[in-house]
Amino acid sequence: MSGVPLSTLSSRLDSFFGVPSFGPDPSMSRFVPQAYARPGSGGLEGFETAFRSLFNGLMVRGSPTVHRAFAAAFPSVDVVQTFLSEAETGDLLFVHHAVDLRNGTPEGTPDGTWVDPEMAARPLAPQQREALRERGLSVYACHAP
Repeated sequence: MSGVPLSTLSSRLDSFFGVPSFGPDPSMSRFVPQAYARPGSGGLEGFETAFRSLFNGLMVRGSPTVHRAFAAAFPSVDVVQTFLSEAETGDLLFVHHAVDLRNGTPEGTPDGTWVDPEMAARPLAPQQREALRERGLSVYACHAP
């Protein structure tokens, strides 16, 4: 099966969405660090260097050749599990949000009723992150500017 080089696809997506020129995503630069600061989340280590500062772009680098792309709004546990069950080495999951957003904003509402901090932004489960790497699967996140 032929494919597209991951580096080419990632560069073209970065260019199309203006990821490098836009700078850190205003929303994801709050949600992502908050989600990955929780104990047991695995932290931001292991994600691509540019992603850790821009919070957009290639998040998890898999096989050097992409064969198929899957898409979702959020990388929820169920979405990632489905991707893991259907994907083959080299496949890529494109998500709009880099974390699974459940409600509200990182700050909540003025009366504090919207956000349960443990629920607002959920990171990729560490076991799923490891499974993605072991299987040579990639994740690209873009909260398009």
